[in-house]
Amino acid sequence: SSTLYVFVLLSILATIAHSQGEYLARGESGLGLSVAGVAGGGFTGGGAAAGYSFGGVVDVGASLTNASYNSQSARGTFVPSVTYHFLKQEDGPSSIDVGLSASYFTGATEGPSLEFNFGRNLAAEGSSTILQPVFGIGWITNSLFNKGSNWVTIGASVGKWMSAGALGFVCTPATNFTPDGVQAEITLTTIL
Repeated sequence: SSTLYVFVLLSILATIAHSQGEYLARGESGLGLSVAGVAGGGFTGGGAAAGYSFGGVVDVGASLTNASYNSQSARGTFVPSVTYHFLKQEDGPSSIDVGLSASYFTGATEGPSLEFNFGRNLAAEGSSTILQPVFGIGWITNSLFNKGSNWVTIGASVGKWMSAGALGFVCTPATNFTPDGVQAEITLTTIL
C-alpha cells in the first residue's frame, strides 16, 4: 500500500539526524545541520535535521520529515536519535568509521529503528577534502502497521572543510534499496 511505502521513505529520510559524527575525528565536537530529499517510484519526500556530536563519538539529534506518494497528502514524522561511533577511522591504519544509531519515530510512523553506518574518508590525511563512501543497513518496526521493514543505503559523501575548525559542507548522493522499491536520495550537511 502507499501508506507502507511512505513509512519506509520516512524511515530513510530520518537517518539524516545522525550524520555529523562520521565526519569528525575522535575528540572533535560539532553541530550538524542537514537537509535531504528523496524521490523514486512515485514517492517524494524531504526532511531537515539538527544534531550535536560529543567528541565525534556520541551524536544526539532530531529530524522532521515529510513524504508523499503520487501527489497524495504528505505525512510527517519527528525522530529523535542517538548514535555511538564505536570505531573511528583514525583508530588504526585500516579502520573505518562504524556507528550504530537508535531512533524512535513519532507521527505518521510510530516505532523504534536501528541503523549501522560504515564509511571511510579516502582523501589524503590532513586534507580539507572529504571523499567518503557510505554504506548503511537499517531496520524499523512500525506499530501503526504492525510490520517491520529494512533498507540498504549506498552512496558517497563529497565535501570540503573551509579551514580547521570552521564551517564545512558535505553533499551525499545515495541510493536506497528497500523491499518496496529503490529511491534516489541527496543530503546536504554543514558542520559548525
